[in-house]
Amino acid sequence: MLKKLDDNSISYSISFITILVLSFSPKSVKGVTLLNINDGEKIYLYMPAFGKPKRIAGATKRDEFMGTGLSYEDMSMDYQDKDYEKTLLQETNDEYIVEVLPNGEDLSYEKIILHVDKAKFYAKKVEFYETSNELTRTLTINKIKIDDTGKVIPMEIEFTDIEEKDKTKIVIKEIEYDIELSSSFFSIRTLSKPTL
Repeated sequence: MLKKLDDNSISYSISFITILVLSFSPKSVKGVTLLNINDGEKIYLYMPAFGKPKRIAGATKRDEFMGTGLSYEDMSMDYQDKDYEKTLLQETNDEYIVEVLPNGEDLSYEKIILHVDKAKFYAKKVEFYETSNELTRTLTINKIKIDDTGKVIPMEIEFTDIEEKDKTKIVIKEIEYDIELSSSFFSIRTLSKPTL
């Protein structure tokens, strides 16, 4: 979450999120399930052809997820304060431009630039640089929805791999809130058959 502290600084805090993604179509990926625990701290992939979950760790997090152009690491968007240094580069009438630089060497990108909408305070565009001047990927939020609490929900996300000249679009058609789920729903035991 991004938060403006004053005219010269922005705070970026993380609230850990666990996500389970189940693929229904096309037929080639039906039943493939991804479990992302605590914003990528642990990632598991279940593929029906193999019959058991596989942990995605280390350098494997940089591998592409099911032909989307997105790596497992890209999907987690885990920019924790301990791993990254953030600097406000520019402020325009409509946006803040924030530079995110990794502190460690075990990260995929040398630089990330966030374009943050000033009015609604969400990252509307993310630019990924493998070297300090080589833009390799972008993620753009094309459509949003604001829920009853004022939270911005991305409804259409477009990921562009500039090197491969490839685009992946994620469209969220429906969102349900306050569904009762047991804690065991988000576990590797339920990956083969997650049911609500």
